[in-house]
Amino acid sequence: MKEKEPKVPKLRFPEFKNAPAWEQRKFGEVFTFPISTNTLSRSKLNYSEGEVKNIHYGDILVNLGFIVNGDSDVLPFITGSVKNKYKNQLLQNGDIVIADTAEDYNAGKVVEIADFSIEDNVVSGLHTYAYRPNIDFGKYYLGYYMNSNSYHNQILPLLQGTKVYSLSKKNLMLTNVIYPCNVDEQSRIGSFFSELDHLITLHQRKLENLENQKKSLLQRMFPKKGETTPELRFPGFTDDWEQCKFENIWERTSIKNTDLEYSQDDIISVSKMKYANSNKNSTEKYMKTYFKINKGDIAFEGNKSKHYSYGRFVLNDIGSGIVSHVFITFTPKIEMNMEFMKEYINNENVMKHILVKATTKTLMMTTLNVKDINKQLISIPSLQEQQQIGEFFQKQDQLITFQQRKIDHLNDLKKGLLQQMFV
Repeated sequence: MKEKEPKVPKLRFPEFKNAPAWEQRKFGEVFTFPISTNTLSRSKLNYSEGEVKNIHYGDILVNLGFIVNGDSDVLPFITGSVKNKYKNQLLQNGDIVIADTAEDYNAGKVVEIADFSIEDNVVSGLHTYAYRPNIDFGKYYLGYYMNSNSYHNQILPLLQGTKVYSLSKKNLMLTNVIYPCNVDEQSRIGSFFSELDHLITLHQRKLENLENQKKSLLQRMFPKKGETTPELRFPGFTDDWEQCKFENIWERTSIKNTDLEYSQDDIISVSKMKYANSNKNSTEKYMKTYFKINKGDIAFEGNKSKHYSYGRFVLNDIGSGIVSHVFITFTPKIEMNMEFMKEYINNENVMKHILVKATTKTLMMTTLNVKDINKQLISIPSLQEQQQIGEFFQKQDQLITFQQRKIDHLNDLKKGLLQQMFV
């Protein structure tokens, strides 16, 4: 009979290269102490008062990483809670909490409890399972291992449901837990991924700072409602911005793709301002309904959001193509700096005061009235000042893009290592 291959990860720290193979045991052999959970909805939670904090499945899926850290993660309190009522449900460092349901394959996501003090009273909430291991594990190991493909791929075929996926306790017991016999190796792995997460968090904070800086500058470098000069300007510019009617700056365009100059490869997503790479096999007849749009043109997107109360204009800075006929498009009538106008026409602080007079709200969308928008006044600086502002924000965007790429690279690195450092 052929011997089973020893369970060894592709990547291993040098000091453990000659250590024994990893152990494999059933979930029920490793976790034999299920902890009671509650079924409290969000309405029973708050962030200001209570003696007991609660881990809701929604927080596991959206707000928390793989480790719930008592030093940094903010958890809601159970409203009116007292410790004695929940004393048999209190979690300890090293426990795991599992989200048993989700609308996607994140069902079964696990968080490990770590770095909570004895004064921290934490319980496991709605749609969760909580377990305590009956053997000692290195700090953070379970949090990272049980979210790696090595473990989570065992969960996927056990999920039940169609639109909402759920994981039963019975199916959970069918999974295997694989771990190094040496607790020091477990701790080394956990510490490594914790440090990597810390690095990712630092870069995310830097990105947030850059985005907040840009947001603040967008408020200060464009005139406020009823004003003709901005609060913050480059040296040498003192003149008022010129007030112009929208129709003197932009001209409505509605040139359809009837000659099929553009194909499916040229369809532009207005919301993302990227070529859509659509896989749809549209007929020639339907392709002729698209509007042509050139670089420097703008399109009105009527989707309401927390960032855009009345929809928004998006400037095409990627190249010529076509957009759906549902969009209203305009082309510039005057010379302008494209980088400046890209920020200006998309600036909610400026445009909401204009769009509120030129749009009609429906349940999910806003409709632009071209006659009304044409009458609205827009303050425009000299071409030289436009260029200064445009170049400035272009550099800001480059810094933000560069920082986002760093984060993407680190997340890709983490994803790859999670696949190679576990069995």
